[in-house]
Amino acid sequence: MRLNTIKAGFASLCFLSMFGCTKDFKEINSNPTLVSSDVVQPGLLFTSAIKGAVFELPAQGLLADYAGYYKNPSSGNIFLERDWSNPYNNYYRNYLINMSEVIRLTAKDTIFRNQNSIARICRAMLFQQLTDSYGDIPYFDAVKSINEVVVQPKYDKQEDIYKDLLKEVKEATALLINASSQVSFGSADILLKGNVDAWRRFGNSLRLRMAMRVRYADAGLAAQHIQEVVGQPLITTNAQNVTLATLNDGNTANINAFYTRNSTQPNSMLVSFTTTDNLIRLNDPRLPLYARPANAADAGYRGVPLQLGPDQQGRYATDSVARMATSFLQQVYTIVVMNAAEVSFLRAEAALAGISTENANDLYRSGIQLAMS
Repeated sequence: MRLNTIKAGFASLCFLSMFGCTKDFKEINSNPTLVSSDVVQPGLLFTSAIKGAVFELPAQGLLADYAGYYKNPSSGNIFLERDWSNPYNNYYRNYLINMSEVIRLTAKDTIFRNQNSIARICRAMLFQQLTDSYGDIPYFDAVKSINEVVVQPKYDKQEDIYKDLLKEVKEATALLINASSQVSFGSADILLKGNVDAWRRFGNSLRLRMAMRVRYADAGLAAQHIQEVVGQPLITTNAQNVTLATLNDGNTANINAFYTRNSTQPNSMLVSFTTTDNLIRLNDPRLPLYARPANAADAGYRGVPLQLGPDQQGRYATDSVARMATSFLQQVYTIVVMNAAEVSFLRAEAALAGISTENANDLYRSGIQLAMS
Protein backbone atom coordinates (compact mmCIF):
# COMPACT_ATOMS: atom_id res chain seq x y z
CA MET A 1 0.00 0.00 0.00
CA ARG A 2 2.83 2.34 0.95
CA LEU A 3 4.52 1.54 -2.38
CA ASN A 4 1.38 2.48 -4.31
CA THR A 5 1.15 5.74 -2.38
CA ILE A 6 4.74 6.60 -3.27
CA LYS A 7 4.10 5.79 -6.94
CA ALA A 8 0.98 7.96 -6.99
CA GLY A 9 2.82 10.83 -5.36
CA PHE A 10 5.70 10.58 -7.80
CA ALA A 11 3.29 10.59 -10.74
CA SER A 12 1.54 13.68 -9.37
CA LEU A 13 4.87 15.43 -8.93
CA CYS A 14 5.85 14.66 -12.55
CA PHE A 15 2.46 15.88 -13.76
CA LEU A 16 2.79 19.17 -11.88
CA SER A 17 6.41 19.57 -12.95
CA MET A 18 5.41 19.18 -16.58
CA PHE A 19 2.98 22.08 -16.35
CA GLY A 20 5.37 24.10 -14.25
CA CYS A 21 8.09 23.77 -16.89
CA THR A 22 5.79 24.84 -19.72
CA LYS A 23 4.40 27.91 -17.99
CA ASP A 24 6.90 30.22 -19.70
CA PHE A 25 7.69 27.87 -22.57
CA LYS A 26 6.88 30.39 -25.33
CA GLU A 27 8.94 33.17 -23.78
CA ILE A 28 11.92 30.94 -23.00
CA ASN A 29 11.98 29.41 -26.48
CA SER A 30 11.49 32.65 -28.41
CA ASN A 31 14.52 34.01 -30.20
CA PRO A 32 15.06 37.54 -28.81
CA THR A 33 17.03 38.57 -31.91
CA LEU A 34 14.42 37.38 -34.42
CA VAL A 35 12.83 40.21 -36.43
CA SER A 36 9.09 39.64 -36.18
CA SER A 37 6.37 40.79 -38.57
CA ASP A 38 5.17 43.50 -36.20
CA VAL A 39 8.44 45.46 -36.46
CA VAL A 40 9.79 44.71 -39.94
CA GLN A 41 9.33 47.45 -42.54
CA PRO A 42 7.98 46.24 -45.91
CA GLY A 43 9.83 49.02 -47.72
CA LEU A 44 13.23 47.76 -46.58
CA LEU A 45 12.45 44.23 -47.74
CA PHE A 46 11.16 45.57 -51.06
CA THR A 47 14.31 47.60 -51.69
CA SER A 48 16.56 44.68 -50.83
CA ALA A 49 14.72 42.22 -53.07
CA ILE A 50 14.51 44.53 -56.08
CA LYS A 51 18.09 45.77 -55.83
CA GLY A 52 19.49 42.27 -55.49
CA ALA A 53 17.48 40.82 -58.36
CA VAL A 54 18.10 43.68 -60.79
CA PHE A 55 21.78 44.06 -59.95
CA GLU A 56 22.20 40.33 -60.54
CA LEU A 57 20.98 40.60 -64.15
CA PRO A 58 24.35 41.70 -65.64
CA ALA A 59 26.14 39.17 -63.46
CA GLN A 60 24.39 36.21 -65.06
CA GLY A 61 27.46 35.15 -66.98
CA LEU A 62 26.02 31.80 -68.01
CA LEU A 63 22.82 33.27 -69.44
CA ALA A 64 24.62 36.12 -71.18
CA ASP A 65 27.06 33.68 -72.75
CA TYR A 66 24.41 31.45 -74.22
CA ALA A 67 22.26 34.38 -75.31
CA GLY A 68 25.29 35.55 -77.28
CA TYR A 69 25.89 38.87 -75.51
CA TYR A 70 29.47 38.32 -74.54
CA LYS A 71 31.99 35.52 -74.26
CA ASN A 72 33.77 33.99 -71.28
CA PRO A 73 36.76 31.71 -71.97
CA SER A 74 34.99 28.78 -70.26
CA SER A 75 31.64 29.32 -71.96
CA GLY A 76 30.01 26.21 -73.31
CA ASN A 77 32.55 23.78 -71.88
CA ILE A 78 30.54 20.69 -70.94
CA PHE A 79 33.22 19.64 -68.46
CA LEU A 80 32.87 22.79 -66.35
CA GLU A 81 29.97 23.41 -63.97
CA ARG A 82 29.63 27.16 -64.10
CA ASP A 83 26.93 29.35 -62.54
CA TRP A 84 24.22 26.73 -62.96
CA SER A 85 22.66 27.18 -59.52
CA ASN A 86 23.49 30.79 -58.66
CA PRO A 87 20.31 32.48 -59.95
CA TYR A 88 18.14 29.65 -58.64
CA ASN A 89 19.49 29.79 -55.09
CA ASN A 90 19.70 33.56 -54.86
CA TYR A 91 16.17 34.08 -56.10
CA TYR A 92 14.58 31.66 -53.66
CA ARG A 93 16.75 32.42 -50.63
CA ASN A 94 16.76 36.19 -50.96
CA TYR A 95 14.60 37.93 -53.54
CA LEU A 96 11.44 35.83 -53.77
CA ILE A 97 11.16 35.10 -50.06
CA ASN A 98 11.55 38.80 -49.20
CA MET A 99 9.09 39.93 -51.87
CA SER A 100 6.58 37.34 -50.65
CA GLU A 101 6.96 38.66 -47.12
CA VAL A 102 6.22 42.17 -48.39
CA ILE A 103 3.01 40.82 -49.91
CA ARG A 104 2.03 39.17 -46.62
CA LEU A 105 2.82 42.24 -44.53
CA THR A 106 0.88 44.62 -46.79
CA ALA A 107 -2.21 42.41 -47.03
CA LYS A 108 -3.33 43.42 -43.52
CA ASP A 109 -4.85 46.81 -44.36
CA THR A 110 -6.36 48.38 -47.49
CA ILE A 111 -4.18 51.47 -47.08
CA PHE A 112 -1.29 49.27 -48.28
CA ARG A 113 -3.18 48.15 -51.38
CA ASN A 114 -0.78 49.77 -53.83
CA GLN A 115 2.27 48.43 -52.01
CA ASN A 116 0.75 44.96 -52.11
CA SER A 117 -0.03 45.22 -55.82
CA ILE A 118 3.46 46.49 -56.67
CA ALA A 119 5.06 43.63 -54.74
CA ARG A 120 2.82 41.11 -56.54
CA ILE A 121 3.89 42.51 -59.92
CA CYS A 122 7.55 42.29 -58.93
CA ARG A 123 7.26 38.76 -57.57
CA ALA A 124 5.62 37.66 -60.81
CA MET A 125 8.49 39.19 -62.77
CA LEU A 126 11.05 37.34 -60.64
CA PHE A 127 9.24 34.02 -60.96
CA GLN A 128 9.02 34.52 -64.72
CA GLN A 129 12.78 35.04 -64.94
CA LEU A 130 13.31 31.89 -62.91
CA THR A 131 10.97 29.63 -64.88
CA ASP A 132 12.33 31.00 -68.17
CA SER A 133 15.78 29.91 -66.99
CA TYR A 134 14.96 26.51 -65.47
CA GLY A 135 11.54 25.41 -66.75
CA ASP A 136 9.56 23.54 -64.09
CA ILE A 137 10.29 25.02 -60.65
CA PRO A 138 8.71 25.10 -57.17
CA TYR A 139 6.01 27.75 -57.37
CA PHE A 140 2.72 27.12 -55.57
CA ASP A 141 4.42 25.57 -52.51
CA ALA A 142 7.39 27.95 -52.54
CA VAL A 143 8.31 31.02 -50.44
CA LYS A 144 5.50 30.65 -47.94
CA SER A 145 5.44 32.18 -44.46
CA ILE A 146 7.34 30.59 -41.59
CA ASN A 147 4.08 29.10 -40.29
CA GLU A 148 3.18 27.54 -43.65
CA VAL A 149 6.60 26.58 -44.93
CA VAL A 150 6.80 23.49 -47.15
CA VAL A 151 10.14 21.80 -46.56
CA GLN A 152 10.09 19.91 -49.86
CA PRO A 153 7.97 21.94 -52.29
CA LYS A 154 6.89 20.16 -55.44
CA TYR A 155 8.05 21.26 -58.87
CA ASP A 156 5.17 22.76 -60.84
CA LYS A 157 4.75 22.65 -64.60
CA GLN A 158 5.83 25.77 -66.42
CA GLU A 159 2.44 25.86 -68.14
CA ASP A 160 0.64 26.15 -64.80
CA ILE A 161 3.15 28.70 -63.53
CA TYR A 162 2.70 30.99 -66.53
CA LYS A 163 -1.09 30.84 -66.28
CA ASP A 164 -0.92 31.95 -62.67
CA LEU A 165 1.70 34.62 -63.38
CA LEU A 166 -0.51 36.18 -66.04
CA LYS A 167 -3.46 36.12 -63.64
CA GLU A 168 -1.36 37.65 -60.85
CA VAL A 169 -0.08 40.54 -62.96
CA LYS A 170 -3.54 41.22 -64.39
CA GLU A 171 -5.16 41.32 -60.94
CA ALA A 172 -2.37 43.28 -59.26
CA THR A 173 -2.23 45.93 -61.99
CA ALA A 174 -6.01 46.37 -61.91
CA LEU A 175 -5.90 46.97 -58.14
CA LEU A 176 -3.54 49.95 -58.39
CA ILE A 177 -5.35 53.17 -57.49
CA ASN A 178 -4.47 56.86 -57.47
CA ALA A 179 -5.53 57.84 -53.97
CA SER A 180 -3.91 60.03 -51.33
CA SER A 181 -5.02 57.58 -48.65
CA GLN A 182 -2.62 54.96 -49.97
CA VAL A 183 0.70 54.45 -48.18
CA SER A 184 3.48 54.70 -50.76
CA PHE A 185 6.83 52.95 -50.77
CA GLY A 186 8.29 56.37 -51.55
CA SER A 187 12.08 56.33 -51.81
CA ALA A 188 12.09 52.63 -50.90
CA ASP A 189 10.74 52.04 -54.40
CA ILE A 190 14.07 52.39 -56.17
CA LEU A 191 12.52 51.47 -59.52
CA LEU A 192 9.62 53.89 -59.98
CA LYS A 193 9.49 55.96 -56.75
CA GLY A 194 5.99 54.78 -55.92
CA ASN A 195 4.54 56.36 -59.09
CA VAL A 196 1.24 54.51 -59.52
CA ASP A 197 0.82 55.43 -63.20
CA ALA A 198 4.34 54.18 -63.94
CA TRP A 199 3.64 50.90 -62.14
CA ARG A 200 0.41 50.52 -64.10
CA ARG A 201 2.33 50.91 -67.37
CA PHE A 202 4.99 48.47 -66.20
CA GLY A 203 2.41 45.90 -65.05
CA ASN A 204 0.61 46.00 -68.39
CA SER A 205 3.89 45.86 -70.34
CA LEU A 206 5.13 42.94 -68.24
CA ARG A 207 1.89 41.10 -68.91
CA LEU A 208 2.37 41.69 -72.65
CA ARG A 209 5.88 40.25 -72.40
CA MET A 210 4.59 37.17 -70.59
CA ALA A 211 1.77 36.64 -73.06
CA MET A 212 4.13 36.82 -76.02
CA ARG A 213 6.41 34.25 -74.38
CA VAL A 214 3.61 31.65 -74.38
CA ARG A 215 2.26 32.45 -77.85
CA TYR A 216 3.55 29.25 -79.43
CA ALA A 217 2.69 27.07 -76.43
CA ASP A 218 -0.86 28.35 -75.79
CA ALA A 219 -2.07 30.64 -78.56
CA GLY A 220 -5.49 31.12 -76.98
CA LEU A 221 -4.12 32.18 -73.61
CA ALA A 222 -1.65 34.54 -75.25
CA ALA A 223 -4.28 36.14 -77.48
CA GLN A 224 -6.64 36.70 -74.56
CA HIS A 225 -4.10 38.65 -72.54
CA ILE A 226 -2.57 40.50 -75.50
CA GLN A 227 -5.94 41.72 -76.73
CA GLU A 228 -6.86 42.87 -73.23
CA VAL A 229 -3.62 44.72 -72.61
CA VAL A 230 -2.80 46.51 -75.90
CA GLY A 231 -5.48 49.10 -75.20
CA GLN A 232 -4.18 49.74 -71.69
CA PRO A 233 -1.40 52.17 -70.64
CA LEU A 234 1.97 50.76 -71.73
CA ILE A 235 5.60 51.90 -71.75
CA THR A 236 5.76 53.90 -74.99
CA THR A 237 8.59 56.42 -74.55
CA ASN A 238 12.16 56.16 -73.29
CA ALA A 239 11.25 58.55 -70.49
CA GLN A 240 8.99 55.77 -69.18
CA ASN A 241 11.65 53.05 -69.27
CA VAL A 242 12.04 50.96 -66.12
CA THR A 243 15.72 51.08 -65.16
CA LEU A 244 17.98 50.93 -62.13
CA ALA A 245 21.47 52.42 -61.94
CA THR A 246 24.30 50.85 -59.98
CA LEU A 247 26.17 53.00 -57.47
CA ASN A 248 29.70 54.16 -56.80
CA ASP A 249 29.40 54.31 -53.03
CA GLY A 250 32.31 52.11 -52.00
CA ASN A 251 30.08 49.08 -51.49
CA THR A 252 31.07 46.36 -53.96
CA ALA A 253 27.53 44.94 -53.79
CA ASN A 254 26.22 48.15 -55.37
CA ILE A 255 28.82 48.47 -58.14
CA ASN A 256 28.26 47.32 -61.70
CA ALA A 257 29.04 43.58 -61.90
CA PHE A 258 30.68 44.11 -65.30
CA TYR A 259 33.05 46.64 -63.74
CA THR A 260 34.00 44.24 -60.96
CA ARG A 261 34.61 41.35 -63.34
CA ASN A 262 36.62 43.48 -65.75
CA SER A 263 38.79 44.71 -62.86
CA THR A 264 39.72 41.17 -61.84
CA GLN A 265 39.32 39.19 -65.08
CA PRO A 266 39.70 41.57 -68.05
CA ASN A 267 40.16 38.71 -70.49
CA SER A 268 36.69 37.37 -69.64
CA MET A 269 34.89 40.41 -71.06
CA LEU A 270 35.11 39.44 -74.70
CA VAL A 271 32.37 40.03 -77.26
CA SER A 272 30.70 37.00 -78.79
CA PHE A 273 30.69 36.18 -82.49
CA THR A 274 26.88 36.27 -82.40
CA THR A 275 26.89 39.97 -81.52
CA THR A 276 29.64 41.17 -83.85
CA ASP A 277 28.53 39.06 -86.82
CA ASN A 278 24.97 40.36 -86.72
CA LEU A 279 25.92 44.00 -86.21
CA ILE A 280 28.58 43.94 -88.95
CA ARG A 281 26.37 42.09 -91.41
CA LEU A 282 23.53 44.57 -90.91
CA ASN A 283 25.89 47.57 -90.96
CA ASP A 284 24.38 48.49 -87.60
CA PRO A 285 25.65 51.88 -86.33
CA ARG A 286 25.45 50.62 -82.73
CA LEU A 287 28.48 48.34 -83.14
CA PRO A 288 30.97 50.74 -81.45
CA LEU A 289 28.48 51.20 -78.62
CA TYR A 290 28.54 47.47 -77.89
CA ALA A 291 32.18 46.64 -78.54
CA ARG A 292 35.76 47.89 -78.74
CA PRO A 293 38.01 46.78 -81.58
CA ALA A 294 40.62 44.13 -80.82
CA ASN A 295 44.07 45.28 -79.75
CA ALA A 296 45.80 43.44 -82.58
CA ALA A 297 46.22 45.33 -85.83
CA ASP A 298 43.63 44.64 -88.53
CA ALA A 299 41.57 42.38 -86.20
CA GLY A 300 38.74 44.91 -86.00
CA TYR A 301 35.48 43.85 -84.38
CA ARG A 302 36.17 40.16 -84.34
CA GLY A 303 33.91 38.18 -82.00
CA VAL A 304 34.57 34.82 -80.36
CA PRO A 305 32.37 31.74 -80.95
CA LEU A 306 30.72 30.33 -77.83
CA GLN A 307 33.01 27.37 -77.27
CA LEU A 308 36.26 26.58 -78.98
CA GLY A 309 38.06 23.29 -79.24
CA PRO A 310 41.75 23.04 -78.30
CA ASP A 311 42.76 23.26 -81.95
CA GLN A 312 40.76 26.50 -82.44
CA GLN A 313 41.73 28.51 -79.39
CA GLY A 314 45.01 29.73 -80.85
CA ARG A 315 43.14 31.57 -83.59
CA TYR A 316 41.19 33.58 -81.03
CA ALA A 317 43.86 34.93 -78.71
CA THR A 318 42.51 37.64 -76.44
CA ASP A 319 44.41 40.41 -78.24
CA SER A 320 42.83 39.48 -81.56
CA VAL A 321 39.16 39.67 -80.50
CA ALA A 322 36.80 42.51 -79.63
CA ARG A 323 36.00 43.46 -76.06
CA MET A 324 32.97 44.97 -74.39
CA ALA A 325 32.58 48.72 -74.87
CA THR A 326 33.79 50.83 -71.97
CA SER A 327 30.27 52.17 -71.40
CA PHE A 328 29.32 48.75 -69.99
CA LEU A 329 32.33 48.65 -67.69
CA GLN A 330 31.79 51.75 -65.57
CA GLN A 331 31.08 51.55 -61.85
CA VAL A 332 27.80 53.37 -62.42
CA TYR A 333 25.78 51.64 -65.10
CA THR A 334 22.05 51.80 -65.89
CA ILE A 335 20.45 48.36 -66.00
CA VAL A 336 17.32 48.10 -68.14
CA VAL A 337 14.46 46.13 -66.60
CA MET A 338 12.04 46.94 -69.42
CA ASN A 339 12.03 49.65 -72.06
CA ALA A 340 9.80 51.18 -74.70
CA ALA A 341 11.70 49.55 -77.57
CA GLU A 342 10.92 46.06 -76.28
CA VAL A 343 7.25 46.92 -75.80
CA SER A 344 7.04 48.32 -79.31
CA PHE A 345 8.62 45.18 -80.78
CA LEU A 346 6.25 42.97 -78.77
CA ARG A 347 3.26 44.91 -80.08
CA ALA A 348 4.63 44.67 -83.63
CA GLU A 349 4.98 40.90 -83.30
CA ALA A 350 1.44 40.59 -81.96
CA ALA A 351 0.09 42.67 -84.83
CA LEU A 352 2.06 40.69 -87.41
CA ALA A 353 0.58 37.48 -86.00
CA GLY A 354 -2.92 38.88 -86.36
CA ILE A 355 -3.54 38.94 -82.62
CA SER A 356 -4.10 42.71 -82.54
CA THR A 357 -5.26 45.23 -85.12
CA GLU A 358 -2.31 47.58 -84.60
CA ASN A 359 0.06 48.47 -87.46
CA ALA A 360 2.99 46.04 -87.31
CA ASN A 361 5.25 48.06 -89.63
CA ASP A 362 4.80 51.31 -87.71
CA LEU A 363 5.45 49.59 -84.39
CA TYR A 364 8.54 47.81 -85.72
CA ARG A 365 10.02 51.07 -87.01
CA SER A 366 9.14 52.79 -83.76
CA GLY A 367 10.96 50.05 -81.85
CA ILE A 368 14.11 50.61 -83.91
CA GLN A 369 13.98 54.37 -83.37
CA LEU A 370 13.44 53.95 -79.63
CA ALA A 371 16.34 51.50 -79.39
CA MET A 372 18.67 53.85 -81.24
CA SER A 373 17.76 57.06 -79.46
